[in-house]
Amino acid sequence: MMETITAIATAFATVLSAISVFILVRDNIIRKKSEKMNLIITPKKRIGNDIDEIFYLFLSFSNESSLPISILDLKLYESRHYESSITASGYESGTLTIDPISVIETNRGDQTVRTDYHTLSTTTPFVLEPYSAFAGYLAFHEPGQDSFILCSKEVDLIITTSRKSYKVKMDLNSVNFYDYSYRDDGLVFGHAVTENFKQDTSVPKSAPI
Repeated sequence: MMETITAIATAFATVLSAISVFILVRDNIIRKKSEKMNLIITPKKRIGNDIDEIFYLFLSFSNESSLPISILDLKLYESRHYESSITASGYESGTLTIDPISVIETNRGDQTVRTDYHTLSTTTPFVLEPYSAFAGYLAFHEPGQDSFILCSKEVDLIITTSRKSYKVKMDLNSVNFYDYSYRDDGLVFGHAVTENFKQDTSVPKSAPI
């Protein structure tokens, strides 16, 4: 009788131990999954300004992880073309402005202002807190007419964060380019995506970061 009770107690203890291990493993998997970088970027608007040689891109950022993400730098280039030229203001093309500047749209080629949006662009670095979102205009140096040419091009946006550097490819010529969202692991989704699609987010060695 005593042996039976001991066997039952041992079996019960073993089951409890197994349950405890399962819970620990499960919680660890959940924790790691929640901490995994999950940054989503969605383009909303693009604006050219050839007077100031600036291209504006309105982006929304969403941090879907349990840890903060610091956005350290952003660079914008026509896809696969990372050769840099110097703008009239002395900055390399594709680089983000150092200071916030007024968001101004110009008419292409006639050197007149079309719209002043009465807002300032966003500069890096900035921090996305866990499960938070942010949206704003980013101003990139683009020489002359390039500020308008990019409006109808596929572009590579290179993102440098506190966790990793990666790139996403956006087709700004698409009439519904704002219906696409891009995740840091390459997943592309949104109203304009009909099936699962992932792109290569690795940064080419020829691209400056």
